[in-house]
Amino acid sequence: MDISIMVGIAGAVFILLYIWWVVKMQGDEVPAGVPAPSKRDVSKPMPPDASGTNVHPLRASPAPARSAPAPKKQAAAPKAKVKPKPTPRTTRSTDALQRINGIGPKIESQLKAMKIRTYAQIAAFKKADIDQVNEKLKFKGRIEREQWVAQAKLLAAGKEAAFEKKFGKGAKRA
Repeated sequence: MDISIMVGIAGAVFILLYIWWVVKMQGDEVPAGVPAPSKRDVSKPMPPDASGTNVHPLRASPAPARSAPAPKKQAAAPKAKVKPKPTPRTTRSTDALQRINGIGPKIESQLKAMKIRTYAQIAAFKKADIDQVNEKLKFKGRIEREQWVAQAKLLAAGKEAAFEKKFGKGAKRA
């Protein structure tokens, strides 16, 4: 190849690189009032915009959204002392299941073997649960007849007076 051709190609490459550099620098101009992006922001890849393309406006931080003025604080009323509520019986790890009429020591131990230890568990029995316990304990409708679920609901809610009025004192006190 002739040296003049090589010089011409090198010159053309130089001119193209110069044009590319000028165009690139003009694209980095930022309109007045918009903060210029930092070099760190420019290096981060941006996710596609809503149209699915990767064409984004200038990488400037968004202007803060205007919000309503903060409401004025009112003077807090003096707080009245509140007595703590007693903890419900459902928080216990075990209850005296013998309080329920129809549950004796043997049945209580069988229920505990089935991991039934609280009034809340019995109060939450559904028809399928009742059938399953009846089958395991070899009962035939005893849970429904003796109203274990209704008794357990009252005891779990801590309604001792209503329980005693409706069902008596029960076998054992908790």
